[in-house]
Amino acid sequence: MSRAFGNRIITSASLAYIASALVPLVTADYWWVRVWDFPRLQLLVLGIVLGVLCALASYKRRISKIMLLAALGGAISLDGYRVLPYSPLVPPESLHPPLADKAQRISFLIANVLEKNEDPASLFGLIKKTSPDIIFLVETNQRWLNALEFLNKDYPHRLAQPLDNTYGLSLFSRLPLRDARINYWLEPDIPSVEAKAVLPSGVEVLMFGLHPRPPRPKTGSSTDRDAELVMVAKRSASSKYPVIVMGDFNDVAWSHTSRLFRRLSRLLDPRIGRSSFPTFPVGLPGFRFPLDYIFHSQTLRFVEIQRLPDIGS
Repeated sequence: MSRAFGNRIITSASLAYIASALVPLVTADYWWVRVWDFPRLQLLVLGIVLGVLCALASYKRRISKIMLLAALGGAISLDGYRVLPYSPLVPPESLHPPLADKAQRISFLIANVLEKNEDPASLFGLIKKTSPDIIFLVETNQRWLNALEFLNKDYPHRLAQPLDNTYGLSLFSRLPLRDARINYWLEPDIPSVEAKAVLPSGVEVLMFGLHPRPPRPKTGSSTDRDAELVMVAKRSASSKYPVIVMGDFNDVAWSHTSRLFRRLSRLLDPRIGRSSFPTFPVGLPGFRFPLDYIFHSQTLRFVEIQRLPDIGS
């Protein structure tokens, strides 16, 4: 391969990366715009590699190399700004509690079970091992609910909407629930859950469990997903109770919509200052996106967050 040909490849790849970094700045909700929010971490690594290759390459015109390196540096800085908060390089946003009062604690297990997954044993084992107070599951149809009936003894409080469109969901609780209901914020086939969990101390925590539809060619835009998140954000900000918002948002942490949600809701993200905890797709560890979330009010303190083992989802 000639040097000129190699330079053309580096230049073309660099320009494509630079364009990909700029596209998410457009706030339009077209799916082909919003989809570029997802791979920013992976593309940041690619941008750094391209920057090194460009620096080592010999260009006939020095000014061309300088301009390309400057543009690459800008794009890398932009992606760094997006993903850096979800690393140990910044101070954590959610703080640990000063006291370990168990009567004031609440624990959650959140999982997308994958509707077509026909082997629930891994999930059952995980529930037994972690023993959470609240279990929130998405993509649960009636078959999954039938399989989960064994939870009724330890988790007597339940709210569920089984569906066969991959948007069914279920909430199981050891703690008493108040005002529990299924919401359809915008779309008639996309439910969410809302309930207040009563802690042993008597404190009530308002919970929202979400699984909005992702941006995709079939629907054309992310309008409904974004609007649902904004509506829940406003409800959270106006609540007189401590709030937990959880679920599979089908969105990444650094997107415009996620940042808008945090700003409107005034909720904290325990991943900030720790890790993005990427969860999807499970089978490709180096190419996962952080789609699963748990946000909490500033009046609540954070104890621990974990990305748990693969359950076949």
